[in-house]
Amino acid sequence: RDKSGKINKMYIIKFKYVVRILLRESKYIRKSIVNKLEELQLEINGKKRKKSEDWLKTRLESKIVRRKVTDIIKELIPYAIRQGSNNTKFFYSNYSKLANKTAGIENGTRDKVSMMELNRVAEVENIFTKLIENCMDKEIPYKEIYQICKRKGEELKKVFEVDLIE
Repeated sequence: RDKSGKINKMYIIKFKYVVRILLRESKYIRKSIVNKLEELQLEINGKKRKKSEDWLKTRLESKIVRRKVTDIIKELIPYAIRQGSNNTKFFYSNYSKLANKTAGIENGTRDKVSMMELNRVAEVENIFTKLIENCMDKEIPYKEIYQICKRKGEELKKVFEVDLIE
């Protein structure tokens, strides 16, 4: 419907066809449409830049959280060695893989995922950090600490998979 309420046909066409139609219009019409397209392009670029800035801020925050996890794992390694572990070289990668799997992202893709996924991984890592810290305070064996994190990760994964639009 137009402003007067009259029903008119509307066609959805690709941009390249719009340009072809535009070339047939008068100089005045072409100029005003080009101005409008420039406005829209500036608006789109502004939104992309804002989104990019927000994503970078979220990524930086997730790196800070990741640093906390690596710090607690750094404490976990001597703790595990005191309990008889001879193989602690994979602790960092094992906990990282577990966090990524829980959050539903592939390993090595944090620089490519959405803000929501970055926040999800950060939340998982925060939880794992607290779990490891609390378990070490309670002198729980290092192998059991990983299993506790794994079980908690499975619970969180179920929460993340809930379809909120049912």
